[in-house]
Amino acid sequence: MEGRDAQMRRLLANEWVKIRYSRSFKAVFIVLVLFVFIFAAIQAGDGGRLGDYGFHIPFISIGAFGAMGSFIYAALAATIIGGEFEYGIVHNIFSCGIGKKGYYIAKQIGVYSASALIYFLVMFLHTLVITLRYGFGPEEIISDKYWLEALVYTVAVLIWLAANLSIYCFIAFLLRKAVLTFIVCVSWGIIDSFISMIAYKTGKTFMISFTGIMNKMVASFQSGEILSMGFCKLLFPCIIIVVISVISGYWLFANRDIQ
Repeated sequence: MEGRDAQMRRLLANEWVKIRYSRSFKAVFIVLVLFVFIFAAIQAGDGGRLGDYGFHIPFISIGAFGAMGSFIYAALAATIIGGEFEYGIVHNIFSCGIGKKGYYIAKQIGVYSASALIYFLVMFLHTLVITLRYGFGPEEIISDKYWLEALVYTVAVLIWLAANLSIYCFIAFLLRKAVLTFIVCVSWGIIDSFISMIAYKTGKTFMISFTGIMNKMVASFQSGEILSMGFCKLLFPCIIIVVISVISGYWLFANRDIQ
């Protein structure tokens, strides 16, 4: 058991090293950080104070291009999953006695943990810049309930983010090509946004999209209904997607030959 634990730790450490030295990932991440600073710089006056509107401002403003991460998270999945198949690195890993199950788990943990770290870093930078410019907001709205709602919302966003990432990882294990994985994942994000737009304009509530779920989460935060059962129901599709994508991805990976 100790050998397996040590093996898993090495696998996870390797994932972070790959992410750290990935040029494509660094390039996309730098663009994301620049976007955060530009958005914070052009945000208008005191109306941009986080306390006035709640934490939904950075969540929704960065949502389509950063928090959801059509580009940054697509680059992440393409780099640490698709690239290893494309360049044959996976053969070297398996030749060291690493099993498919351990490899798959390490990839999932690596993608999710790195994505969560990116998300919190982006949120921190945005909050810091806006607060330094305008202050946080009136003290009367910053209550214990406010921080509880912010915590619940943060957990919900991470679940929502995991649902997006689980699909990206499935696509990466399916295609096994870095560039193709990146293109398909980004396209998926764009299509999802269009589905949300069509559903909004036509009132077709049966059309479920990640962007639509995020919009409803933000509306719940704004209306003070974030601690209600209705808000929890918004997360059910995300949880189902995570379970189906992770299980399907492993089945696909375990039953396909490594070429």
